[in-house]
Amino acid sequence: MDAPIKQMAYLLPIVTNYYFSLQNHNDFPGTGGAVMGLNLQYDKTLVLNGDMPLVRAEELQHFLDDNNSSIIMSVLELKDANGYGRVVVKDKNVIIRYGLEAVQFFNNFDIDLLVVACNTVSAFAIPQMKLQANFEIVGVVEPGILAIQNSGADFNSEILILGTRATISSNIYQQKLMEIGYSNIQAIATGLFVPIVEEDIFHGKILDATMEFYFNNLQKHPQYIILGCTHFPLIADEIYKFFYRKNEKKLNLIHSGDAILEYLIEKYPNLKPSKSEIEFFASENPDGLKIVAKKWLKDLI
Repeated sequence: MDAPIKQMAYLLPIVTNYYFSLQNHNDFPGTGGAVMGLNLQYDKTLVLNGDMPLVRAEELQHFLDDNNSSIIMSVLELKDANGYGRVVVKDKNVIIRYGLEAVQFFNNFDIDLLVVACNTVSAFAIPQMKLQANFEIVGVVEPGILAIQNSGADFNSEILILGTRATISSNIYQQKLMEIGYSNIQAIATGLFVPIVEEDIFHGKILDATMEFYFNNLQKHPQYIILGCTHFPLIADEIYKFFYRKNEKKLNLIHSGDAILEYLIEKYPNLKPSKSEIEFFASENPDGLKIVAKKWLKDLI
């Protein structure tokens, strides 16, 4: 069994009647091509896209029991994620490469400071990026830590960190908080929030069910939550409501936008407010960027 197949094996922990097929994407591009490459010999075929995270193993097992069927998982491993939309990348070397490519691009501009508004890149790539940059670089992790300190949280406060799997597995927030004396720290990889936000789902049953899935087994009620992904502030109100309904106690949410502003004011006192212009650069799909920017930034565009 190849390595990427081993990595996928955890997805169906209780389903027994299934097997994996690792497809050559050059021969079978896209979801349709992957299915065609399986040479299916069945009367009926149910195809689930890879980004349907709310389908549980128990439900698939029920499907097998009732229909005398089997499950085939077609696995795609990408060397280069460009052009494939939202792809979960676990290899930190790929994340670093993307960060360095951004530095090379912005080295052609006369800028003083680059804010890396991505927690995952901030977790893995900032040191390497600084070595190649012609300007100063600030990530979002240190501002988040500073915001916790400035919020008045004492060292016994209950802190919950939310982020992508890569950000949480890096342990960067946990380590930096412990280094300055905080000890009551919980961290949860809440990657499903990313596609939910990207589908413009900011409230409702899907988001509620996802929060129940992630937060129901928390050992302690948090007093502070670090929203360790730039997608998460868009659902901050719903996260606050979820925990308030459970405990009816005040909750403090820390997110990158406010934390970065606070950090820049404190660390760069010589920066003066001035009339600014916003300019966007897209690595791909500029029309898609325009749509998202208008939705999320509203009157700033």
